Amino acid sequence: MKDRILTITVKADLRKYLTESHQSDIIRPERDSELMTVIKPYLCLEPDEWETQPIPDGYAQLQIALPDLRKVYEARSGKVYYCDTLFRDHITEEGLKKVRSYFKRTYNDRFMTFLAGWVERQHFDNSNSEEERRIQVTSGIAAFFNNYHITFDERMIESRRKAWLRYQEKVEKNKKSPAMN
Repeated sequence: MKDRILTITVKADLRKYLTESHQSDIIRPERDSELMTVIKPYLCLEPDEWETQPIPDGYAQLQIALPDLRKVYEARSGKVYYCDTLFRDHITEEGLKKVRSYFKRTYNDRFMTFLAGWVERQHFDNSNSEEERRIQVTSGIAAFFNNYHITFDERMIESRRKAWLRYQEKVEKNKKSPAMN
């Protein structure tokens, strides 16, 4: 059976991260995955108007193979099989925003986890000078980008560093807040 492909646009660096982490140019989510839970309500039969617009600068197309969405039980043989009954391989603009948000959230989670491990491994602590900490964080960000073969520039490094600092402030704030009963 031929795959049904949903094509969406995402930021180029996010596309590179997703294709590298899935080791494929086509994302193949499981039928009951969190990604499919996000996508399913927004599938439609006809292309939405956003699909006819040119791809904005800094964005690239990402393909998602849609799994069979309907489970069928055959009483005589006792077999369960999956039947492709929904021919929806387009997504609404609202759905596009939800999928982009999901991908961005997973990307940021992976980034923060990677950088937390990097910083810990580098013996990052408050006794280091501000410049040493900045260099360690910057090298961790570059290592993350290199790990996923993402082409980066100074602007991307700086935005990721600021995101890391905001994340660290949030973690520190949560450590200091009293436990809720």
